[in-house]
Amino acid sequence: MRILMSAALATAALALSSVSALAQESDGVHVYAGIGGGVTKSKKESLGLFQARAGVQINPYVGLEADYEHGTSGNPRLGNTFAGYVVATAPLGDFDVFGRVGYGSLSVTVKDTNNKWYSASKSEATYGIGTRYHFSPEDAVRFDVTRFGKLADAGFTLTYEHTF
Repeated sequence: MRILMSAALATAALALSSVSALAQESDGVHVYAGIGGGVTKSKKESLGLFQARAGVQINPYVGLEADYEHGTSGNPRLGNTFAGYVVATAPLGDFDVFGRVGYGSLSVTVKDTNNKWYSASKSEATYGIGTRYHFSPEDAVRFDVTRFGKLADAGFTLTYEHTF
């Protein structure tokens, strides 16, 4: 996962190195929302998930976003997971490449042999990289890989996003 962290930091550095151009090239604030699904992989399990996301692209290079994820099935099952991120974006025409760094809370639920559910949660730093393809000015498909601290090796999600 050092490669993932290095790529996230490199993308952030690339986007933030354009600080002098931010004020000159800003085309306004954009709000977006997305919905999708994916899988979170740990050392022993792959947990399916549903994801909802909302964000604000402050300028072409920097944004803020919040994610909500919930497990779709399985035992153990991903519980309610919330995270907030600072996103550094490198726009490349119809494609964007981004890195994101944030903090969140991840929970996992487990059913015992008596069909009773138990839950545990932990908050940690989280980071990731991804790409977004804009198939219209308002609509995009996004793929990202996110590492949630030491709790999960990686989460892979595919999301539809709409910009308002």
